[in-house]
Amino acid sequence: MEKNINVIQSIQRAINILNCFNQNELELSLNVISEKVKLNINTTRGLVNSLVANKLIYHNKKNNTYSIGDYFLIKSNLVLNNNMNRAKELSTDLLDSLSQKFNVSSRLQIITDDSIFTALTVDPQNSHYILTSTKSLNFPLHATSSGKLFLCYKKKDLSKIKLEKFTENTIINIEKLKEELDRIKKNKYSTEIDEIGFGVSSIAVPIFDWRYSNEEISSIFGTISVTALTPIIKKLKLDIIKELKKIVKTLEMRLFESE
Repeated sequence: MEKNINVIQSIQRAINILNCFNQNELELSLNVISEKVKLNINTTRGLVNSLVANKLIYHNKKNNTYSIGDYFLIKSNLVLNNNMNRAKELSTDLLDSLSQKFNVSSRLQIITDDSIFTALTVDPQNSHYILTSTKSLNFPLHATSSGKLFLCYKKKDLSKIKLEKFTENTIINIEKLKEELDRIKKNKYSTEIDEIGFGVSSIAVPIFDWRYSNEEISSIFGTISVTALTPIIKKLKLDIIKELKKIVKTLEMRLFESE
């Protein structure tokens, strides 16, 4: 909660109740909620009943416990769309400068719990050739730079991922993939060198929502990546990585700093 802002007490109390729930405490009794928010049981009951009536909280009558309601699921797509539109607006100039400086295609990728998708693509204006991707196809996570970042920071079960081979450079061994993800986590960037097709490579850097990140948890919001012919990526790799990290830091400040 920001400083110097007057809040309505009843609304703040309702929000405090919602904040009682987390991954370790999915269901709570009324007494536990009352203790957590430090309100008497009758006041807590009135607030909880109002939240139940509006589907923000679900009441399990059999166990007489409460959990987060499906209201948030219904509104989640709105949140995703708002985040995507805002990220596109705030990153367009950054991606444009990146594309023109290195003569590469730049992309903003948004990451959710179970997917990654392209929100914005900016191509170089003075290039004779432009690399494009097929929107109807899902790119394999293990063979793309942004996909590897997804696997690294979302901590997915690698045994459930089909490690399909596309080229001689594609990682199809789960132990080698784990080693690759360890390197990515250490270096804070990911590469794809001729792994999905010969002659085309990419570099990606993660965008973190530092409001929800700490030393143990990295809340990844998305990625910024560049794609180009492999000789260009290899020649300019260090300079591109340096610029990507600089741009990502700027975008994180724009997206997540307090207004």
